Amino acid sequence: MSASRKPIRTARGSGMVHSLTRRSTLGVLAGAVAAPWVSSRPARAEGELVVGSWGGVWDDTVQRAVIDPLVAETGADVSILPGSSTDQFAKLLASRDAPPFDVLYIDLDVALPGFARNMFMPQSADDIPNLANAYGTAIYGNGQAVAASFGGISIVYDSAQIDSVDSWGAFTDPANAGMYAVPEIDSWALYVVSALAKLRTGDENDFDAGWAAMVEVAPRAALMASDYDVRQIFERGEIAFSAMYHGEAYVMYLAGQETIRLAKPKEGMVAVPNMLAIPANARNASLAQRFIHHALAPSAQTIFAEEYASAPSVSGVSLSEELVPWMPFGDEEMNALVRPDWDSINKRRDELIQRWNQEIIPIVSMG
Repeated sequence: MSASRKPIRTARGSGMVHSLTRRSTLGVLAGAVAAPWVSSRPARAEGELVVGSWGGVWDDTVQRAVIDPLVAETGADVSILPGSSTDQFAKLLASRDAPPFDVLYIDLDVALPGFARNMFMPQSADDIPNLANAYGTAIYGNGQAVAASFGGISIVYDSAQIDSVDSWGAFTDPANAGMYAVPEIDSWALYVVSALAKLRTGDENDFDAGWAAMVEVAPRAALMASDYDVRQIFERGEIAFSAMYHGEAYVMYLAGQETIRLAKPKEGMVAVPNMLAIPANARNASLAQRFIHHALAPSAQTIFAEEYASAPSVSGVSLSEELVPWMPFGDEEMNALVRPDWDSINKRRDELIQRWNQEIIPIVSMG
C-alpha cells in the first residue's frame, strides 16, 4: 500500500446510507402535514441557487467539485442547506409550492413517496447535456432523479483466506459454511436477498426466491453483524467474506488490512444511488439543471470517486488503476447493477422485518 495514498473520506463512503422502515417513511409524511416546517434560514436572495445536501465533508466536496465550477461558469450565487434526506423531504412536503432548495441530494428510500406524487421535475438531456452520458441504471423515478454517483452492496473478502469471490453464489455454496457473515435486517439484509434472487432466477425482484436462498444461507453463516462489527471480525481473521457496503473494503484496505479485497459478483453489486432531484416548483430550475450537469461532468465524477470510492454514474470517466478495483466501474459493471424494486419492498417492510425475526434470526448466530 502506497504511503502517499490519500485517505478516503467516509461520511458517505462507509455505509451511512440509512434505509427507512415503511413506518418511519409514513411518519415523515404525517409529520410534515401536521407540523409545517418553519425555516430558520435567512430569506433567499433573488436568483440564489440553494442546494439541499447531506452536510459535513460531503458538502465540502460538493462545493469544490460542483459548485465552484458552476459559479465560475455562471457567476451564480449558490448556497448549501444541509440536512439528512429525511429532514429535507419533510421540508419539501411542508413547502411544495415554494421549496426551500432548488436541487437536492436524496436517498432512494426517502424519495420514493415523492416519485409517486410527481414531486420532482422530469430531467432530460435537452436541459442537462451530461445526462446523455448517464448509465440507464442511474435514472430513477421515471426520470425524476439521477444518481450523481453510486455506492454498492457487494462481497468483501480476505484474500489470505479465500483466493477470490466472483458470485453471490459464494453464500449458497455449502463448502463455505461458517466462513461468512450476513448483514442485520436494519443494515443490508434486504439488499442481499435481492442479490440472491438474481442469483437464483435472474430477477432481483423475485423476492420469494431470494428469501428462500437466505433461509439456506443463514444457518451456515458465522454470525449476523453490522459493517462496523464486520471490520473488527475481519481483523481477527474470523471470517473469509461478508456482504458489506463497497466503500468499507477500501476503508479497511487503507487502514492497513492489506489482504482485504472487493468482489465484483458476475450477477452485479446492489445499487445504492446518491441521487439528485429538482423539486417540481423549484424557483431556479434552470440553474438547478446546470448544477446537475456539472455534477455529472467527468471532473466531478472523478473527485467523488477519489474522495469516497463513490462510483461514477456516467460513461467516459477515467480512473486510476488503483481505484478501479474498489467500486463498480465501466459499462459492464454499471449495467449489471442490481436495482431492487424498493417501492414494492417498502410496502412489505413491516411484514419482512417480522419474518426475519421469526425465520432468520433463530437459525443464524448473533455473534
